[in-house]
Amino acid sequence: MRRKKSGAVIAGMWILCALAIAVVFATGVLDKQKVWTDVRLTEADDAQREWRIADGDAYGRVGSGPYFDLPVGTYRIKWQIEGDGENRMVLSCSNDAQIIPAEIVLQPGQWEGEAWFEIREHTHSFAINLDFMSGTFLRLYNIRLYTPFYTDCAFTFAAALMALCLLATLYLRGRLTAQGMRELALLAIAVALASQLCLGENSPMAYDTHFHAARIMNLADGLRSGQLPVRAGGFSYNGYGAMTSVFYPDLLLYPWALMLLGGASMTYVINTLVIAVNAMTAACMLVCARRLLGSREAALCASVLYIFSIYRLEDLYVRLMVGEMLAMAFLPVFLLGLYEVVLGDKRHWPVLVLGATLVFSSHLLSTVLCACAAAGMVVLFIGRMLREKRIAAMAAAAGVTLLINLNQIVPLLMCFGAGINTPVCQFGFADAALEPRTMLMPGRYIGLALIIGAAAFVAADVREEEKPARRMLWLVLAAGAACAVLATRLIPWHHISALTGGLADMLQFPWRFLMLTAVCFALAGGDGMARMLAGKGMRAAVCALALGMICSVPYIGDMTPYDDELEFGQSAKTYMIYPEYQIDGTDVSATRSRKPLLSGDVTLTAYEKDGTQMTAQVTAASDAQIALPMFGFIGYAAELSGERVDWVLGENNRLTVPLPAGTQGELRVWYEGKAIWKVMDGLSAASALGLAAFVLIRRKRKWA
Repeated sequence: MRRKKSGAVIAGMWILCALAIAVVFATGVLDKQKVWTDVRLTEADDAQREWRIADGDAYGRVGSGPYFDLPVGTYRIKWQIEGDGENRMVLSCSNDAQIIPAEIVLQPGQWEGEAWFEIREHTHSFAINLDFMSGTFLRLYNIRLYTPFYTDCAFTFAAALMALCLLATLYLRGRLTAQGMRELALLAIAVALASQLCLGENSPMAYDTHFHAARIMNLADGLRSGQLPVRAGGFSYNGYGAMTSVFYPDLLLYPWALMLLGGASMTYVINTLVIAVNAMTAACMLVCARRLLGSREAALCASVLYIFSIYRLEDLYVRLMVGEMLAMAFLPVFLLGLYEVVLGDKRHWPVLVLGATLVFSSHLLSTVLCACAAAGMVVLFIGRMLREKRIAAMAAAAGVTLLINLNQIVPLLMCFGAGINTPVCQFGFADAALEPRTMLMPGRYIGLALIIGAAAFVAADVREEEKPARRMLWLVLAAGAACAVLATRLIPWHHISALTGGLADMLQFPWRFLMLTAVCFALAGGDGMARMLAGKGMRAAVCALALGMICSVPYIGDMTPYDDELEFGQSAKTYMIYPEYQIDGTDVSATRSRKPLLSGDVTLTAYEKDGTQMTAQVTAASDAQIALPMFGFIGYAAELSGERVDWVLGENNRLTVPLPAGTQGELRVWYEGKAIWKVMDGLSAASALGLAAFVLIRRKRKWA
């Protein structure tokens, strides 16, 4: 009876939660907007806000600004401008994006007014231009700019309410004990401290902020265009697009792309992504370390130390390397799966599949490092694996992982074969190796907290009967130290690069090995700190938290490489410097114009382009061509009046449609991918479902 009553309470609680969230989103009661209360026209001297013909001032453009990157939406502008003639404000941008209306007339004698305008395509360097056109004087008091309303607070409300309902559900079902609540509270404090730069409206500006913001924009654009999964996005390079999703797996970024489509601001999406990565990192390390270390206290210490790893924090705030920081969140899962297959319970090989798939879905280069770690473990323990018949488990894990990820691997290989790549992203691999002394710097790379944790592991007293089981952790610590050495100039990387024909350079930077150093030192350090304060409740975890705060938090504020931030209300840049994930030979600087190029006697009307989709009415009196403002990636399709037509690569690899004389009708272009890719999507989905069914059936038999 109590269980039924508890179930009814839980069901009612979740129904009320869903209703509350629906009401908040439907009514927009928590929506907010950015208001720039005093827009600066940077070409005008701040001391001069008045122009008079009698004082020698001339007609013309007297001010422009504020040069923001604004997303699509409906905006409002209010002004206090006085003049005795008819003047105007002209709305412009540097990337040929549509702004309607583009001109606002300022009537004489009317010193205050407001207007609405629509930005239909993402703008670069949006400017309000003030033109002094007639009359004897023009006086500027104030210009205010209002963005669309964003659903940031509504998403925060929904997440908080669902989290509370989840905790209540676990508590009512007896899954969450008082001890568990204390552990969650401590981890929440650690996550909040590690996320402190992302708890405001603006986002820290790191080296790759705009690149990964553009990735999410491309993903959202692809979803809006009907792609699932997304392969090509139509945001990057001023709407010409990029195949980012093929070369940079972004399965785990779909929730944040959906948030953008749900009205969230770009800064909110980036901030919540960082916070979520910190939370996932804490959770994955906590769960996996319990199995690896055999102690709740040690697992909690390892989780806290890992959260405050300096290398991981640099990924968040110096570089914003979204792929690598996601991969680091799931490294503990991969290492647990590798341990189970090689040394633990080989029946748990699906854990290795899960960990490898999560890392692969985050970052390809991190996957290469994990593959190297797996190969090293197999070589080291090949004798034991043969004796205990573990080769079959490893083969099963590798085979199923391959099947689940075929939908990413096959398009990647096909696009690479078609000449789509990132040839410019080579940064001098060997020269990027670190000086050995930097490994011991308290605020860089490994970090003082992990070094002290490793020292605690070495110094901790261990009972004689526990020493054999602890050998695995000595191996983990040694592996972490070896990876730290691999990141330095102590390794002859120039010779290794030459011997491998440049294959080693694919890692881009030797310091990527510090990913593995961080997770290995955190595991060993968690065990060491728990042993040094054994039997004293959660004191070891609190000490780990204090150590992490003292050693890491003071450096967080100094980590961002730029003083500016990505401001709430602004978006990702539509331009990027390098031709990343582009067809070989593409000049990405030649994308300022969003207009089609017409060759021959052809007319184009009712032209509309939205991301990777385009429609227009065309009439060709003679043989002609239309070069569209989108790059011609494999997978695009075109049809004229409902019939498929071929397209070719034109100027600067634009998608170009040849039109024979007499053509008349509707031209439609969209991205549909390849038929073989859809087959791979089905095969990958079937493999994932098959593995899930296998695990559930085996678990049910175990319980029976």
